[in-house]
Amino acid sequence: MGAATKQIGADIRTCRFFDPNQNPRRDALYESRTQGGPMRFFFNVQDRLQIEDEVGREFSRASEAVAFARHLAADIRCLETAVRPTLAIEVVAETAERIHREPVFA
Repeated sequence: MGAATKQIGADIRTCRFFDPNQNPRRDALYESRTQGGPMRFFFNVQDRLQIEDEVGREFSRASEAVAFARHLAADIRCLETAVRPTLAIEVVAETAERIHREPVFA
């Protein structure tokens, strides 16, 4: 392992907002309003109409919210009898930024 690789690894371990599930060459894209605390994410369901999540869930990392959206999409796939290509779960951060769109039937 080269000196540059070791330095990058050391920088990653010292970064407070690093999400280990993201690319190791960049910091986490989304951080909570309170440094290091959980952030609320909303999971809107989109089809022909949009159903907005008014409660949301708290996660400490954006990647955890994306993984949760993937689980939701899998649950809907099991329950839905007809394939609807426009059906998707949209992950929205508490800052109102859309961070991910997970199609249910991809």
